[in-house]
Amino acid sequence: MNDQQQKKEVPKIAHVLAQINHGALADEAAAQLADLVQEVSHIGRKGTLTLTIQVAPFTGGGDTVQLSGKVAVKPPAHDPHAGVFFFTEDGALSRNDPSMNTLFDTGDSQ
Repeated sequence: MNDQQQKKEVPKIAHVLAQINHGALADEAAAQLADLVQEVSHIGRKGTLTLTIQVAPFTGGGDTVQLSGKVAVKPPAHDPHAGVFFFTEDGALSRNDPSMNTLFDTGDSQ
């Protein structure tokens, strides 16, 4: 056997994806990818799209397999909500420095 005969023709992955559930998996992945791109663009952080294809033996046929798939998206993380507070010796929190006199009453009594 020469090298030419040993090479197998393998179908393109896009062609296989287009045939799983009549293209529904590929359509779902494309739609979720577009949404993810928009979120990444808006938030400015990375996100992940994972496409999983499960290959299982198909009962009733020795040379037959069943392909199924799922799409999972991990959107970019938002910055956590945070605020800066001063604290007293007894652990009370305040937005104003308790060691400073205030010029205006902000309604923050702690």
